[in-house]
This record gives sequence, C-alpha cells and structure tokens, in this order.
Amino acid sequence: MDPDKIKQSLAEKTARFITTSNLQEPDRVPILSQINAYAIAFNDKTAWDVFEDPDLERECYRKANEAFYFDGLSIFGLNHPFKSYFEVGSQTYFVSNNGVTIQHRESSHMNVDEYPEFIADPISFIANKTALRKIPALSKPYPENYQALKKLFASIKEFKANSQKNRQFVLEQMGIPIVSSRSAPHPMDNFFDFIRGFTGTLVDLRRCPDNVEKAIEALTPYYESSIPSKKEPAFPWLLNTCHIPTFLSKEQFRRFYWPYMKRCIMAAHEAETKYMAFLEGTWEQHFDLFEEVPKGAFIAVLESDDIIKAKKRFGDRITFAGGMPLSMLRYSSVQECIDYTKKIFDECAPGGGFIFTTNLPPLCKEDINVETYQAVNQFAHEYGKY
Repeated sequence: MDPDKIKQSLAEKTARFITTSNLQEPDRVPILSQINAYAIAFNDKTAWDVFEDPDLERECYRKANEAFYFDGLSIFGLNHPFKSYFEVGSQTYFVSNNGVTIQHRESSHMNVDEYPEFIADPISFIANKTALRKIPALSKPYPENYQALKKLFASIKEFKANSQKNRQFVLEQMGIPIVSSRSAPHPMDNFFDFIRGFTGTLVDLRRCPDNVEKAIEALTPYYESSIPSKKEPAFPWLLNTCHIPTFLSKEQFRRFYWPYMKRCIMAAHEAETKYMAFLEGTWEQHFDLFEEVPKGAFIAVLESDDIIKAKKRFGDRITFAGGMPLSMLRYSSVQECIDYTKKIFDECAPGGGFIFTTNLPPLCKEDINVETYQAVNQFAHEYGKY
C-alpha cells in the first residue's frame, strides 16, 4: 500500500475509535478485531512454528486480520512470552492438542499459611518463592540456576523487542491502530491467576477474607505504575482483562475488586485517556457501580451481558464494545448473522459510544466460519455509516 494511503487509513480509523469513545458519532461505527491464536490456525501453522519465527508470527497475524474488515486491533501477535517460559521448563502455560490454542495451567504457588510473609513483602515472596516454584530450573545448583535465569531474561527481552516491532509493523505497514498501549492488570486478577491460584483464592475468600484483602492491598502499589500520566498520548487506551469477577459474589466484588478498578478508571480519566476493560462473564449485577465513573472515562467490552440493554442504560456515560456472538459466526447462516448485526447497530450505534466486535476472541479454526465473518464485517462497515 502507498505510504500516504497507509497514513490516511490509520488516521481515519483512529479517529473512529476516539470519536465514539467520546460518546459522539464518528463517520462509521468502528469494528474491532479480537483475533488471537486463531491467526495461527488460519494460516495452518502451529504455536511452535511462531514461537521460533517472529517474521512468521507477523505474517500469520497480518493475513488473518486482513482477511476481514477491521478498523482496529485489540492484539497483534503473541501476548505473553510463552517461549521464554517453555525454555526454562515452566509449566505455567501449555499448547493444546490442536497445536494452536495456548492455555494457562491452573496451579497455586503459595500456601495458605504464607499470607503473613506475602503481605509483609510481596515482591520478595514472588522472587524467592513463587518464581522458584513456577520455574524448577531456578532451584537447581549453581551455575545451572544462573544459566536458566540468564536465558529467561534474554528471552523476555527478545519478546519485548519483538512486541514493539509488531506494533510498529501494524501502524506502518497495515495502517490500522492497536487500541491499547499498555496493560493495567488488577492485582486481584494476578493474585488469582499466578500466585494463589483459582481454587486457593476462592476458598480463601470464604475462610480468610481479611488475608486476601491485605494481600491485594500489598500488591496494589506495584500495579499503579501502569497508570499513565498526562504526558502520554490519550490514545491508545489503558487495558485490563477482568478474570476473577465472574466468580465473585456481588458483595465480594464491591469489597475486593471494584475499589482498585474504580481507582484505575479515575486515574486514566485524570490523565485524559480511557480505561478499557474486557468484562469476562456476566456483570449485570455490578452495573449499579458504573454510575460512579465519569462520563466518557470507561470502555466496557461485554462477553455475556446484553449489549442493547447496557447501551440503553449507560449510553450517555460509557462506551460499549461487543454485539457479535462468536457462536453465531460458527453455527448461524450468513443472513441470520447479518440480520442480527443490523438489529445491534440500530439499537446501539445512535449517539456514538459503540464499537462492534465479537463477544469472545476466536482462538482456533473451528471458532468461526470465514465466509460468514467476512460478510458480517463488510455489512457492518457499510451499514455502520452515520
């Protein structure tokens, strides 16, 4: 593509996201890609192929995203240094039998009687206990442990450099924005995902909730560095993927999760950017809390909630993303999907504050019918003109 056309495309597509997130009507409804590991399957490759070849990784994600119409991407390339973990024998992640989908393995790397030690110094605990339990090679005698640590740091550095190259490639070669620039993980999500584990955290919330709360409070200062300052561009946005809330009661959510999430939303707003959150599971029981966030500060990507209902209630305050069930792109006819898309647009597009995307990221080849998704996004691009 001609460089001037790439710049023009990037400017136009970026403007659509900025305008709609300001609760105004852009020239068209922006269409967001959530293509993840599906890019690998789309190109008939395996995760192991792209682990070893960054250029192949870029080509897989480019071809998969260019096969459909999109105005922006939520991700481009591998979002974690999986190769780094595998190289040092970590069992944190594994590649599924299909050779494509990369999964997180449930495990706990902290015992319930270790809460006081963790609360006193979480970083020291993570470095001296959690890391060694996650990566057995670090517990080997010197110099084997040193070589493993050296290999890990070198591999992560390589991953970060490649991630930056991926971002530059998307902007300069494809002319399409990546909508988030940095992650703002919730300390409770990371405690749940990587330290105490699924079972441990949920049991502890009932048996020793005060310890869980203190652990989250102890972690919080180390996550606040992800919040941007006014010196940084307003777009791309701050991003969080919310993992544990779907397993929390209404009361637990208000006590353990919402205070930090709200603080991030407010800080992003003060820095004149947006806080974008993938709301996994059903959040309707927590919707009352959305009244507490400033107008235009929050972008909610819905998975299971009714986007029409949410838009009617908060359309003058919050930008909502979603609308296309992944299951329909797999099982329904082209016409059924187009009719559904039209209904979503008719209800959600007026006034701006709406981004069209799937409710879930496609991960493997069976997740979507290519022809159906192509037809849906082309219709959405044409019908979504204001």
